[in-house]
Amino acid sequence: MKHDPVIANQNGLSRTDYLSIESDINGVDFVAHEMERKWGMGRLRLIVNPDLRQRFDQQRVFFNDAVWSGNVADVRKHGEATIRGWQALDAAATADGEQPLAPTVWETTTPDGEVVRIVQTEAEASAVQADGRKVQVWTLAEIGKVIGDFADSAGLVKSFFDGATVESVKTKVRPIASDDAMDSLDQILGVSL
Repeated sequence: MKHDPVIANQNGLSRTDYLSIESDINGVDFVAHEMERKWGMGRLRLIVNPDLRQRFDQQRVFFNDAVWSGNVADVRKHGEATIRGWQALDAAATADGEQPLAPTVWETTTPDGEVVRIVQTEAEASAVQADGRKVQVWTLAEIGKVIGDFADSAGLVKSFFDGATVESVKTKVRPIASDDAMDSLDQILGVSL
């Protein structure tokens, strides 16, 4: 939650209350981020039993409702309970023999030297760290979409020529029509564009 005294005043919160709520949200977000890095984005709640998942989901609703209500005591209470919920999911998954995410990461660089890491799934993407470098993380699904967008050029070559490699991809930019061409078009169509 971004610190914004104007929002705090619109919600009738004092600056102290606003900062307290922001602090509690940051604490819950920190634990959630750590669990998602360990288990994968959205994965942990799906690998535990349905009863625990339902109780955790309900606790998150209580926390979000408390945040929206602006009640500092409720935010603190439900924030702490949500953190315990994350810890309970972690413990249950571990007890059930589930394994934290250990993504296979392929790494390359772009022509300008930027590091690109490739993983299979969104869950794995959330577990990949930048290690202090400027890094792009791509999933296989995202790469498939990009290839699909270039299917009329690079993808077509790969389809027709077994073993072909792509050395570069260039997009053509259509030239902007000159004023003379636009005037001619206006005369042909009998309209003014």
